[in-house]
Amino acid sequence: MAYSKDNLFMLGGGVGGAPRIWIYSEASLPAASLDASGYISDGGKLGMRAKDLVLGLNTSTGIWSGHSVVTVNATTGAVDLSNGTTIADGSSNTD
Repeated sequence: MAYSKDNLFMLGGGVGGAPRIWIYSEASLPAASLDASGYISDGGKLGMRAKDLVLGLNTSTGIWSGHSVVTVNATTGAVDLSNGTTIADGSSNTD
């Protein structure tokens, strides 16, 4: 699916210049799509900064990925996120 700013939420942070924490959720969201340079095309305009944390949630599978903001384009506001790391997998449970 294509990026939608309606799926991006700031959880908090940023006090005293501290990093902010964001959630981006979307059905069928592969981590590789989220970390594609410029996928979040207006992050800078929404307040994203380098070193912020972005948690991606694939709402179809329940898989969460963690990313950090590497750069924010000063002209366009497009964001480049680090490669994602799976931090939780809601699609499996062994107990």
